[in-house]
Amino acid sequence: MIPGATVRLKAHASAFTKTTQTDESGSFTFTAVPADSYDVEVEQTGFKKQSQAVNVAIVSAPVLRFTLTMQGVESEVSVTAEAAPVNQDASSPPVTVGESDILRTPGADRAASIAFITDYVPRSFLLHDHLHMRGGHEVSWPHERSLLLQAS
Repeated sequence: MIPGATVRLKAHASAFTKTTQTDESGSFTFTAVPADSYDVEVEQTGFKKQSQAVNVAIVSAPVLRFTLTMQGVESEVSVTAEAAPVNQDASSPPVTVGESDILRTPGADRAASIAFITDYVPRSFLLHDHLHMRGGHEVSWPHERSLLLQAS
């Protein structure tokens, strides 16, 4: 038991209750308790409340043992920040794609391959070992490992 814990004895069938505190060794005693069915609750700050049912008979002295478990710690954090201004005329928010984003793209290790171009460049295809891009003036493939995407 825990020293200084509050112990309550509550009768099931009547309004009889008693309250005491545990001593230095965590023990408690109730005297002159009428025969009846009771709930015994033990409560201490920082621990979960425990309860046990007990039946008290004439000339009996039941012994109860409680194991108190520590109560979880709860905290609340509130974060506030000012929202960035929104361009009301834009159809979608701007997106910046950096080299590290491109390198994490699935298949980036084959960025110099024809399959990479046909997988990721709209309206491009491979036919008879030749790379074809419809509207060839609209799409350009850079020679470096970075790709410039521009929304129209």
